[in-house]
Amino acid sequence: MLKLENVQVSIGKKRILEDVTMHVAKEEIVAFIGHNGAGKSTTLGAVLGTHRIQNGTIELNNKALTNLSTTDIVREGIGLVPQLNNVFRNLSVEENLELGSVVNQGENGAFTIEKVYEIFPILRERKKQLVGTMSGGQRQMVAIGIGLMSNPSYLLLDEPSVGIQPNLVDKVMETIVKVNKEFGISILIVEQNIKKVLEIADRVYVMSRGSIIKEFVPGTINSEELWQLM
Repeated sequence: MLKLENVQVSIGKKRILEDVTMHVAKEEIVAFIGHNGAGKSTTLGAVLGTHRIQNGTIELNNKALTNLSTTDIVREGIGLVPQLNNVFRNLSVEENLELGSVVNQGENGAFTIEKVYEIFPILRERKKQLVGTMSGGQRQMVAIGIGLMSNPSYLLLDEPSVGIQPNLVDKVMETIVKVNKEFGISILIVEQNIKKVLEIADRVYVMSRGSIIKEFVPGTINSEELWQLM
């Protein structure tokens, strides 16, 4: 289990996260929603060690991640697909995936380029193509592939539907479910497309002004109640 307890993060003199407590269980898909600037991406950064926490704890399977380097956190089994700058545009698809395996646990079942191609067949067809010449949806496939190549047990996704055509959003969401169900990878997904993410999530956290204000299971609150929270 990935668990955050009373996590506080400040950037400069400004408090960004205030006593954030949440968890992602094994093989679970958890959605993380809220307005832009609510602190969702900062929370992901705290898990990866790119934002140092002032108070609280972050644990993976009862092991503290708080004082580890980002590289060591990835080695423990946490992967991230950032919203921005998540591919190397001047490199080919295959070169991008090879770079994703630089920090890899190397255990049985480790992701290989071939496994990524099985999930995204179009990437096999375009493996020599420069990523910068691909569509937004195809680049997002490459970005997810890079995240998988580190062989994570928990994958953090930051706005995976941003910048891709609406008709490809369903494909991205289907892929996330496939990664979760077929490979047993737990997912924490930050997403602005609330309708789509509610269709795949097991649980949802709502964040506002750096704090978790609601946890619910999709289908247990109606749209009006949700928009009032947002």
